[in-house]
Amino acid sequence: MNQAEIVNSLHDAQIRGILLTAKNSANLLVELTDHTRRSISFNDVKRLRVENFREGNTILEFSVTRGEDIDPADVAYAYDLDMVVDKFLGAELNRLRQGDWLVIKIEPSFGCFAICICKSWNVNVDFRFE
Repeated sequence: MNQAEIVNSLHDAQIRGILLTAKNSANLLVELTDHTRRSISFNDVKRLRVENFREGNTILEFSVTRGEDIDPADVAYAYDLDMVVDKFLGAELNRLRQGDWLVIKIEPSFGCFAICICKSWNVNVDFRFE
């Protein structure tokens, strides 16, 4: 599967868990609608914010942005900053855009909302979890 196919397959997938596996890395454990299980690895994580994790966490949209497409509101959310008065936000937004960082946003139908700022991501199709 290429990344576009992977992103499309995540619609209505269930987030089963989040593992902080090593310094600056994390794994999102998901179950697709066909009941196959995958691990999405976030590498060189700069910031990860997850809220509203519940028993059922259905993904509505999984999006990846970089460069000038990075939304300042997503960065403000990741750092829990006030977009209007925080001077750090503008400087950090410039660093992210120039440094080839990714902003990955997971929007829910229900449950978990997440923003991850990282250098890369990939999917492990052989990952097993119970």
